[in-house]
Amino acid sequence: MAMAENAAQAPCRIARVAVDVPVRKAFDYLPPAGVAVTAVAPGMRVRAPFGKTSVVGMVLSVREDRPRFTLKRLEAVLDDAPLLDRRLLEFLQWSSDYYHHPIGEVIANALPKRLRAGKGLEMPTEVVWRACAAGDTARARLARAPKQLAVFEFIATRAPCPQSRLKTFGNYRAALANLAAKGLIAPDEADADKRRSSEREAAAADIELTDEQQTALERLLQSRPGFKSFLLFGVTGSGKTEVYLRAAARCISEGRQVLVLVPEIGLTPQIYESFAHRLDARIALSHSGLSGGERHRAWAD
Repeated sequence: MAMAENAAQAPCRIARVAVDVPVRKAFDYLPPAGVAVTAVAPGMRVRAPFGKTSVVGMVLSVREDRPRFTLKRLEAVLDDAPLLDRRLLEFLQWSSDYYHHPIGEVIANALPKRLRAGKGLEMPTEVVWRACAAGDTARARLARAPKQLAVFEFIATRAPCPQSRLKTFGNYRAALANLAAKGLIAPDEADADKRRSSEREAAAADIELTDEQQTALERLLQSRPGFKSFLLFGVTGSGKTEVYLRAAARCISEGRQVLVLVPEIGLTPQIYESFAHRLDARIALSHSGLSGGERHRAWAD
């Protein structure tokens, strides 16, 4: 971003910053006043002056150079460490070049709304719920509120139940608030990790693979490392999901990641529940029906 030409400037550290504007270029800035030049690194968000306003941008690169023009200084560095690593920045730059789309808009679309607005990465601790009444009592009081009853029974059978597990019900917040107001459920500060771990072990132990499932699983696992595609064919109820779960569990135990693609949003609740119930891993759910907070949590996970 040029202010006035000054070819006599000495070499200095310059940050190349992408901002969310429909312009196919990035802009040069000096580090903020009073901030160590080493505190600015690629993948960090910064607040930068832009015209008559101030915008949040992403540092693409930092170089030592002699500026041809007098440059504006960044107003602030918003992150202590890069949010995007080198590989992800390179991928977003490739996307920008390949689709001929402004790099600032590409990066903005890769971030949740909270981060685009310059807010912190940290989110409030997730609420964990427990049932405060017996099932018979709840069923009598919720006879005319079927969704509240379904949410209550879900919590009661999984207590303590992290709120993220309630994604199965879509828009569950009104039902949750009503249950809490009626004293049927309450937040539970206890850590449910140990209970869920024992549930996973018991669930896996209860299922014995058929010969066909075992053969399919072995073929999948033998294909590693490297890429290879498979078609797992079977009628509904034949046990395909169990093969996916076993293969995913093996990959996670080896410190790897698993990406599960579901063909439509309507199928995500049951798939999410299956994987959350069986895998000892953090599971992030992402689709167009999520709220801004849920998107942020999934991105951070």
